[in-house]
Amino acid sequence: MILNRFFQRASQLCSLAIALSGLALAQTDRGVITGTVTDPAHSVVANASVTAKNVDTGGTYDTKTTNAGDYSIILLPPGTYVVTVESPGFQKYVGTGTQVAVGNTARIDVTLTVGAVTQSVTVDATAPLLKSESPEQSQVVDEQEIK
Repeated sequence: MILNRFFQRASQLCSLAIALSGLALAQTDRGVITGTVTDPAHSVVANASVTAKNVDTGGTYDTKTTNAGDYSIILLPPGTYVVTVESPGFQKYVGTGTQVAVGNTARIDVTLTVGAVTQSVTVDATAPLLKSESPEQSQVVDEQEIK
């Protein structure tokens, strides 16, 4: 009976620890840029180079698309980013004004245009801050609201 209580209490403590660790991981001071890269025929472009450059700090973050054409650049500090996508045989894509906020995901789906590598397409638009990948909600709180 004492052994049974011990295991019951240990099980409860483990469950609590797991629940609290999930909360700790959910709170972050970073954001994500994700998306899919396709060609004009809506076929995915695998192994394309994707770069996000922070306009304020100059920091760059690189990744490659998967075989499914998907990419994710995680743990980005909040700020405004220029997203560049390059792949041989396609024009370079440059998207400006992408906002990354704390705990949010900016989705940038790119359709590359067939062309010479020396050509580029620049898109000046703000990406919507939505999380179609998860049901999480978050909100940016400015300094005035905190005070």
